[in-house]
Amino acid sequence: MNTIYQAPVDSFTGFNMNYPHVMKSYAFTFKTIEEAYRLAHTIAEICNFNEKKIELGLNEVFFNAIEHGNLNISNKEKTELRVQNHWQEEIQKRLNEPEHRLKYVDVQVDITPDLICIKVTDQGNGFDWKALEENALPSPLAYHGRGLLVAKSMCFDNLEFSKKGNQVYCWIYK
Repeated sequence: MNTIYQAPVDSFTGFNMNYPHVMKSYAFTFKTIEEAYRLAHTIAEICNFNEKKIELGLNEVFFNAIEHGNLNISNKEKTELRVQNHWQEEIQKRLNEPEHRLKYVDVQVDITPDLICIKVTDQGNGFDWKALEENALPSPLAYHGRGLLVAKSMCFDNLEFSKKGNQVYCWIYK
């Protein structure tokens, strides 16, 4: 069963320290939507396990990290931008603004014989991830709101958010 929940506080002290049997560990950073697409594809290939599912889930998580995390685009703003067909234009504009220009997303990938853990950290203020569980499914007519639910139900075995909500662990059990 897929779950979204907060990871225990002590697990955020360093994945490798808690799991000394990590076979491979990778660290990446990205800033743009284009870099996110390429990195999701690369990580899925590295994992060499359920590649299409991992790529789809990572795209959803990565885009949220950029849009809502680093660029602070609210759900309401995203809806308006999508309706007006200005979403991509706004992303580019905000990426170049002084307060966002140096922001990036960190990604840590740890692969063991039994599982893959992908930690994604944005430089935003976080979000109330508990609302995901409280609000079942968004309207089918909504312009957003399904990405993390898709990642949770179709792509990863578990999603764990930090208390602040600017860090997510994506777990895949082999």
